[in-house]
Amino acid sequence: MATILVTGATGALGSLMLLRLLAQGHTVVCLVRPKGSLSPQARVRQIVGRNRKVHVITGDVTQPRCGIADLDRERWCNGVDMIVHAAASISFDQIDAQDTRTTNITGVQNVLELAEVLNVWDIRHISTAYVAGDAEYFAEEQTFVGQCWRNPYEESKLVGETMMRAWVDADADRRRVDIYRLGILLPIPAVAYDGYYGFWKGLHAVMRYLDGAKLPHDIARHPDGGYDLPLIIRSSPTSTLNLVPGDWAGESIVGLINTAARNRTVHIVHPKPPPVRWVIEESLRILKAHGVRHDGTLPPQSSILLRALQRRLDGALKRYGPYITQEPRFGTGALATALGNAYRDPSPVDSAMLQSALAFALDHNFGMSSKVAKVAA
Repeated sequence: MATILVTGATGALGSLMLLRLLAQGHTVVCLVRPKGSLSPQARVRQIVGRNRKVHVITGDVTQPRCGIADLDRERWCNGVDMIVHAAASISFDQIDAQDTRTTNITGVQNVLELAEVLNVWDIRHISTAYVAGDAEYFAEEQTFVGQCWRNPYEESKLVGETMMRAWVDADADRRRVDIYRLGILLPIPAVAYDGYYGFWKGLHAVMRYLDGAKLPHDIARHPDGGYDLPLIIRSSPTSTLNLVPGDWAGESIVGLINTAARNRTVHIVHPKPPPVRWVIEESLRILKAHGVRHDGTLPPQSSILLRALQRRLDGALKRYGPYITQEPRFGTGALATALGNAYRDPSPVDSAMLQSALAFALDHNFGMSSKVAKVAA
């Protein structure tokens, strides 16, 4: 059993890994910052309760040496076997570009400093398969193939990968880094309402707004309790969407953590991703939003309310546009090779999986209060 320091342990992926590492008997040191009124210790207890194999140190990857106190440095120097770096900013918005780069680039530098301070020479770095940008095909051994990135998140994650590899090259006899590139995580239940959930959050807010609004001629209530909404969500008729079941992703990464690092890059992606239009249409059915089209424009006689809703929907979906209009094909094979007989394919992304995901999100109002949902609409 190893002693593993984890950044991002309270996030969607980090919490999945944390529970599995503890179940296997590892000792986990969580580097966590306070959030609102919650202390780092309280945030971790919300996930695992009181577990003697969990230790929490206060820190922040955006700070030099990750902001750890001298007492924590002294306690854990030579006492950590591995760092799993899962903390990241996943904002796609240009307005957040500086914060995204600070977390995803400066954060990597600070984690590498922390590794030096604690004498840790084994790092597992969580990245994204979408460092591929707009490439048509992206293999596990590839880094830059002339792709253009669609947002600061994709670019900053590739820079972070490059920094990790440079750290290894500076002392190749001792240092090891494995890089794990994820598809679009679909954790059920949700911890945060981003990714797949974030795509539908804006539409959900629009529909909750309609519950109390006077409906114009071109919006009608549907017999199933939803709405007939002639809105437009533009998407590709041929592209896929690489949704990755959260339980499979957590299990796969922990399986890799239990193997020796070999300076490899592993794609943790779905080998059979569903068509993006099917995902959209099935999600709309579950959300009870009918009449939404994939292309075209609103007719000239559209009501003021419908036009306003389309503008708000366009704003909410703008950050996700590249992912529903074009997706690379991702090379695979390293995961199955590394895990051997322990490897299993992920469950198919089917109607039941989307139903389970959206049912949880609807029960929790996509993490919004009722007041926030109406204002957002």
